[in-house]
Amino acid sequence: MQLCYHSSFFASTMKKDFHMHTFLSDGEPSPADLVKACIELDLDEISITDHDSIGSYPEVFDLAKDSKLRIVPGAELDCTYRNAEIHMLAFGLDISNVALNQHLNNIQIARKKRANEQAEAINRFYGKKVIDLEAICARCQTFMNPHLIHAMMDQGLFDDVLPGDRYKHASGWMKKNIRVDSVIEKPTAEAIMRMIHKAGGIAVLAHPAYYWKNGDDLNQMVQDLKDMGMDGIEVIYPYCQEGSREFPTLEQEREAISYIHDLALRYGLQETTGSDSHQLEQLRAFHTRQ
Repeated sequence: MQLCYHSSFFASTMKKDFHMHTFLSDGEPSPADLVKACIELDLDEISITDHDSIGSYPEVFDLAKDSKLRIVPGAELDCTYRNAEIHMLAFGLDISNVALNQHLNNIQIARKKRANEQAEAINRFYGKKVIDLEAICARCQTFMNPHLIHAMMDQGLFDDVLPGDRYKHASGWMKKNIRVDSVIEKPTAEAIMRMIHKAGGIAVLAHPAYYWKNGDDLNQMVQDLKDMGMDGIEVIYPYCQEGSREFPTLEQEREAISYIHDLALRYGLQETTGSDSHQLEQLRAFHTRQ
């Protein structure tokens, strides 16, 4: 399955997007609204990659059948490399694969259990009902920390923090103050890639420059993952965003993309483009960048 799109990888006319989220995980739009926006943007090919969920499929295939838009079934899957969490994008999946669906179901059950415990702990901390998890996540399949963090921010609990720092501050507050017993067991990168391949898909490392900025040896990481069976790497990605401390300028973003592009060439990896959009505004901004 060939996903490589760009040779001139600073082009502003990108017509593909292989990284986006809906309300089934931590995004805002419905699958239908996301597909509609992609059609309006005149995109040629997309993959909806909700965290540990393929719940958008097969509904979205019908939504795009009268347009030129091609939809590749995908997901963003948590796994570990050297005991640290990383994210692996999976494309071209057989959404009926039994092992894949069993894995996703188990992860979703574990995530919901942990989220319930976290919500109860937050409510105990404040002595009132700050988090109503069922109301917040009535439609989602994958319960995640961002659901809780945004709920606390919506309650005004961190209004004394500058808007650009608010999310990071709230996330740090949770890590410090909210401890629960539930642990989500995440497979190794090698195991998750094996599962992806058995489900007919390809495995692509998501937003690799973040690992680089986190102090990881990205060259060694890519080499190791390639040896384990990794097929591709996400090259085009909007690292420079409002409030970004890792990539505060577009020049730094371009340098990161150039380095990752070189890694892809060095190791013979497919290259993908992804907006990692969680809101329609982010999707539109990414595809209208100059």
